[in-house]
Amino acid sequence: MADNQPNRGRGSATAGGPMGLRAALFVLLAAVILCGCNGAPKRDQEILQKYFPDDSPDSALVGFIFAVETSSWDSAYSRLSTSSREKINSFEFKYGLPLVKDSRTGIPVIEIITGAITDRAVLPQIPGQSKNISRMQVNYYGKDSDGRLAAYLVVVYLTDERKPGAEEAAWKIDLLRTAEKLSGN
Repeated sequence: MADNQPNRGRGSATAGGPMGLRAALFVLLAAVILCGCNGAPKRDQEILQKYFPDDSPDSALVGFIFAVETSSWDSAYSRLSTSSREKINSFEFKYGLPLVKDSRTGIPVIEIITGAITDRAVLPQIPGQSKNISRMQVNYYGKDSDGRLAAYLVVVYLTDERKPGAEEAAWKIDLLRTAEKLSGN
């Protein structure tokens, strides 16, 4: 009885011919568009705030470093100060930061940021420094592009951007001020 079955090409019954392939590609494209755009970044920011709250300079910086290290760019961007976000848009941050290297050593800035997470300290207030500004020193030890030992002692500036009347601090990374101080301005 099996001998009288019509001869079908392989896969034609399941794929449905060229029209089935088009429909499958359309469904796949629609799923990527609908699922890949809007849900995750806000959830990532909530998780970041839960485990690394921005109520202290140390925790805010560690959360920023964690977000950069895990490529949670929207979460890391949310930890930047308002003045930094006004000068650097999220696209420039996400796609530019991984490409930036230190001009003297050739070490990617991302490596310096993530490598300094284990050695950091809050610096004391200096006379005349505003109470809503904090400085943290991060220390990075590694090798440059030529294999030589490289050490960085970087001071990161943070700004308390709490909302008016709020009791809890909201520390944000002042990337612009940090870059200015690194360049000697």
